[in-house]
Amino acid sequence: MHSKRWGMNILLIIAFVAVISGILSQYHWRFPYGQELLSERFSTTKTIKQPSIITNQVAKQTAQLAIFRLPNETKLIFDYQAADSLQNEGGAPVTNATLIPGLRGTRSIITLSQQVGISGGLVPQGIAYSPKYIFISAYDGAYKVNSVIYVINRQTMRYEKTLVLHGQPHTGGIAYDADHQRLWVCGYSHREATLFSINLATIEHYQFKSQHQPIQYASLTYLPQLKRSSQVTYYQHRLYVGYFSKGDRGRLQAYKLNTNGFLAGRQSQTSKQFGRVSIATSPVLNQTCPTQIQGMTIVDGMILMSQSYGHQSSKLYVFKLSRRANAYTKSQALMIIKMPPMMEQIGNEDGQLYAVFESGGRRYRDKYGVGVDRILTFDLTTLLNNEVTQ
Repeated sequence: MHSKRWGMNILLIIAFVAVISGILSQYHWRFPYGQELLSERFSTTKTIKQPSIITNQVAKQTAQLAIFRLPNETKLIFDYQAADSLQNEGGAPVTNATLIPGLRGTRSIITLSQQVGISGGLVPQGIAYSPKYIFISAYDGAYKVNSVIYVINRQTMRYEKTLVLHGQPHTGGIAYDADHQRLWVCGYSHREATLFSINLATIEHYQFKSQHQPIQYASLTYLPQLKRSSQVTYYQHRLYVGYFSKGDRGRLQAYKLNTNGFLAGRQSQTSKQFGRVSIATSPVLNQTCPTQIQGMTIVDGMILMSQSYGHQSSKLYVFKLSRRANAYTKSQALMIIKMPPMMEQIGNEDGQLYAVFESGGRRYRDKYGVGVDRILTFDLTTLLNNEVTQ
């Protein structure tokens, strides 16, 4: 009798594990392919005696709180020539740089339970500017809560609110279309590359504290000719969308927007949550680019691309913008500038290049001990006059 009960218990345990595995597998496909990082730390940390991380305690509310000790972060940044072009307000460019919100804790929705929760594992990815706001996207490296976009007031440079997204897209790139007052975000749905958009009016009225629901999208567009959407930038009524590849060459495509500011394509349905759901038509531009491109921006006839992977130095590629060339290659670069490790998206505004880094995310700061927890802003004229570094 005991052996039968024991056998029955074993079968129940196996069945329970199978059910849980099945549930998790349904969510796992939404998760991004994590970057396989090497275990060694940034070389800068070898000369640092004091702890680099201030605390790993999770904050109870989303806030702009420093993660790294300022002398250590400053040393890391000034190991690179690009630091000479940092905006130097008050003689302290790192001290005055805007802190990325939510690194110690972000309130969002727990994906599995759909209840409000908090996670200290958010990883910064994308950045975009509008006349009134700075937007920073992030996903949860612990895969606990929904991905988010932090909103910072440009006048005060203080955190204002969090936009909670649907599910856990990697949000590798975001772009703001000032012509149609719409924010675009890279996504991934049903194993296909997507771009979704959010109207500025929706952003300004949204309050997660009272609504406890993900924000409503204006559109969701599938990009069948792109494996994944990893980065995006807006330029002259087009969205330039790129695909990050770890080992092979990346892909860069451009899509036209219609008169209403949506991606041209075949609309399939309208959804209360996702707005206008459609499939994009063929891109008007299809090019290859260097491997491991994390972000891009276009300025003054040039396209700048950020390249990073793991603990090695990031690189900023500067190319002449071309709509005829089939590829951007390293040999065609006008300049290649070394930057601090783990640089993600870049953008430009009013003669400045801004950059966000994922090294402040818990999954990376616990491994490397030092990184960048702020938005770095560089003077473009000074930066592009730097000595070429191949």
